[in-house]
Amino acid sequence: MMKGNLRIMGVLILTVLLAVFLTVCGGSNNSGNDNGGNGDTGDYSITQLSTSGSENWHPDIDNNGEVVWYGYDNGQQNIYSNLRGQITSSVESKFPSINDSGEIVWMQWNNGYDIYSSERGLIEAHTTSAWNYFPDINNNAEVVFDKCYSTYCELFSSERGLISTQNGYHYSSPSINSSGEIVWQHWDGNDYEIYSSVRGQITYNDYNDYTWYGSKINDQAEIVWYGFDGNDNEIYSSVRGQITDNDIDDQAPALNNLGEIVWMSQDIVSGGYNVYSSVHGLVNPTNLDARYPVINDSGQIAFQSGEHTYLAVVPEPLSSILFLVGASTMH
Repeated sequence: MMKGNLRIMGVLILTVLLAVFLTVCGGSNNSGNDNGGNGDTGDYSITQLSTSGSENWHPDIDNNGEVVWYGYDNGQQNIYSNLRGQITSSVESKFPSINDSGEIVWMQWNNGYDIYSSERGLIEAHTTSAWNYFPDINNNAEVVFDKCYSTYCELFSSERGLISTQNGYHYSSPSINSSGEIVWQHWDGNDYEIYSSVRGQITYNDYNDYTWYGSKINDQAEIVWYGFDGNDNEIYSSVRGQITDNDIDDQAPALNNLGEIVWMSQDIVSGGYNVYSSVHGLVNPTNLDARYPVINDSGQIAFQSGEHTYLAVVPEPLSSILFLVGASTMH
């Protein structure tokens, strides 16, 4: 009799949990070529991380789930963390990057932009002739950034010094992986191409005067970027070739070490943007104008929308719920 009652209770619990799971997940799985319906949450649970101020933008995320971004509050832009709260104060600070040890780097104003670290303080000071921009840090604490003079920019490393010089005043916007391979967008005098510190030139644009932008590299040495395909901007991979192929503008890709790619895609109706995943499709509710996603190895995605930063998480799979309920009824 007791075993029978336990089985009945298990079935009831399973029914309730299944209903909750389907409600949270929304039951949809939109592809990267589909804009989805208004308010559709896809497979994700969405949480707003920033709670005050404005311009809470350009997030980064590590593999421990810590998200950092910069936000404007009380007349000042500062660096914030979802785990540690406000990181900087009293000095304009922008464009943070975080590694898996929790070290954060950013560009900070001091009558010119310097590169700062949460652990080491000043990394690279500006000079009267050169300011520093857009740092990225890897898991070996190497920092890469742009150093720009009045007429040209250089790509610099905190460990290796000068990496590359641009043909004119153009940002490299570098990305570095844990092996120390750096990728960047390089102006060749005609358009941007993607370059690697290890492999040299990666792209050769077939469309004159159109460019490749926004390169990112993971620890498996896969590079992603976006560029023109003869019709509009699409997402590309050094391993898998063209990722998207549609009639909407796709930009700003990022990827994790498992190869999941996220990007922002323009909504042809509203003119705003949605975030998509190569695995799960639509990430955000389409009533959010979602931009500049980043992703960690757990598949957690941070992005900005309006004045705030958000975190998207895929709920625990149904198989986990089934296992837990099954285990509770096996006596």
